[in-house]
Amino acid sequence: MAGDKTRGKTGAHDPYDIDLIKQGDRAAQERLVAETGPAVLAALSRFLDCPEDKKDAFQETYLNAFKSIDQFRGDSAITTWLVSIARNCALGRLRERKHSFPVAEGCDPADYDEFGLLKFPKLNALPEFNRLLETRDNQLIVRDAVMKLPDIHRSAILLKDFEGLSLVEISRELDISVSAAKVRIHRARYVLRNQLMDLFKANDDL
Repeated sequence: MAGDKTRGKTGAHDPYDIDLIKQGDRAAQERLVAETGPAVLAALSRFLDCPEDKKDAFQETYLNAFKSIDQFRGDSAITTWLVSIARNCALGRLRERKHSFPVAEGCDPADYDEFGLLKFPKLNALPEFNRLLETRDNQLIVRDAVMKLPDIHRSAILLKDFEGLSLVEISRELDISVSAAKVRIHRARYVLRNQLMDLFKANDDL
C-alpha cells in the first residue's frame, strides 16, 4: 500500500504521507501542521516572545518546509526537521533586530569558566537548586528572565545553555564571530545572574 511505502521511506516514527506532501496535497500538509504544530510553536517560543513574531515565524517555518520537502530524507523524525527549520526562522528574525546593551563590570575572575565565559550562574552549586527549579513559579521566573533579555543575548544563551551548542556552532547559527558569541553569552549570563540572585537570596552561599 502507498501508506506503507511512505512509512518505509520516512521511518516508523513518521507516519505521515510524505509523498503526498511532496506532491502538494493540501490535506496532507494540513495534517502535518496540525500534528507537529505544537512542537514547532514550543521551539519558536524559546526564542521569540512577541505573539506576532511567533505567528509569522510559524507560518514561515511551514512555508520553508513545504518548499524544501524534497530535502527531507527521513533520517530523523520530521518533527525534528521542522523544529530545526523553526529555530532558523526564529534566529533570522532576531538577527534583523539591533539592541544596545551595557558592558558587564565588577565580575570576579573566579566566576569565569575555561572559555572565558561567566559561569551560568553559580546556581547549580546550591544543593537546593534542583528542588527550587522543580516548582512551577520558579520555572516561570527563570523563563521570564531569559525572555526579557535583548534578542541578541537571548538567542546566544538559549543556544549555549539550553540547546547545548558549542561556541563555533553558535557563531555559525548567528552568523557572527566566535569572540562575538562569547561576548553575547557572557553578558546574558551576567544579567541573568543578577536577576536570579533575588530568587535564590534565601540560600546561604549565594
